[in-house]
Amino acid sequence: MGVSHSMDKDQVLTQFEATTSSIKGIESKMSKVGQYMETVQVQRKDVTNYAEVTTSLIDGLGESIADQSKAMYDYFSSSFEHFAGLVEILETSLYNLKLQDAPRQMQMEFGPLLMPAVVLVCIITGSNCYFGFLLASDDFLADALGEGISHSAGNTTANSEAVLGEMNILVLFAITHVVLIGLAAIYILVDLLRRCLKARRSRKRRRRSSLTGATVADSDSDEPDLAESEAMQMDGSNDGPVSPRTNTERSLSATASFRSQRPKDQSPTPVSQLLRRLQHAATSRSFSSQPEARLKKMLGLVSRSVSRSKPTQEWLGSCCIKEDDVAVRAAAASSSTALHTLRKGKQVEVVQAIRGGKGKVWGRIARPSGWVLLADTGSGYLAVVKDRYGGASADS
Repeated sequence: MGVSHSMDKDQVLTQFEATTSSIKGIESKMSKVGQYMETVQVQRKDVTNYAEVTTSLIDGLGESIADQSKAMYDYFSSSFEHFAGLVEILETSLYNLKLQDAPRQMQMEFGPLLMPAVVLVCIITGSNCYFGFLLASDDFLADALGEGISHSAGNTTANSEAVLGEMNILVLFAITHVVLIGLAAIYILVDLLRRCLKARRSRKRRRRSSLTGATVADSDSDEPDLAESEAMQMDGSNDGPVSPRTNTERSLSATASFRSQRPKDQSPTPVSQLLRRLQHAATSRSFSSQPEARLKKMLGLVSRSVSRSKPTQEWLGSCCIKEDDVAVRAAAASSSTALHTLRKGKQVEVVQAIRGGKGKVWGRIARPSGWVLLADTGSGYLAVVKDRYGGASADS
């Protein structure tokens, strides 16, 4: 049994015209899509240029901040050194004045005048006491003083006048004066006795320690031995009292012996030495290098040697890919489109090298054309190595 099929000519023409119009519509839409893609490519290039300009501006700002920080650090370091020098000069001047010896020198100078001053004070005090009792023996002066006191107090009665007449106020004043002077003299004598006993005990302790070998004097010193001089003073103290002149000379000899026994490298300027130690601690590598590197890493800055010498000198020329799957991008940015992928061992020619943000070094290669991330100083990433021999590597 056969199958017959018949087509209407008008229907076929209608469907053909509809198909042709649909194809034309698709072609017009595809042309619009092509125009849109061209516009997108132009905008993408503009954005890439803007990104490069922004990267260069940020790069310059980072370098400026690093330079200013270095200048400020150098300025404060030099100022600190200058201040330490001034303090050292001041300390040396004060040490050369020997102000620590001023009390002993004053004691030596005014020591001979002490005894005449004591004698003079005793004469004046005795004369004052005698003159007070001499005035108190004058009845006319005592009566006049009593009348003056009674008139000033307003007591005019006969009983008050009789009491004041019997009591001699000048005698009471003279007795009180003598008693106060006697108390002051007793206090001075007790204090001198206490000081003498204390000095004798200290000499005994020093003599005992020198005999047991606790105190060893310097044999090379030009000054006499301190322990022997004290022992001689102790021996002489049994015969008679020790004069202030002898005590002063012994103190001065002890001071000279201490200075002669001091090491030669001991400087009389401790404050300036402390300042120089602080400066050395601030500028030494063990104290300042690591925090400075951490601070630069936090701020996204790199040192000047990495930012200038490497991109302009070391990266240009023939290089060899060190890592696998190194992306060749359309711009020097991690967000740009990856055009190609280079494998390990690929030989490339770097024609331009710039430093990007956060310590990244980008290089523009000739074949294939594009940008490659050469190194990242922040993470230690290294994509290529310099081909020093200029030999070709195996291409993939």
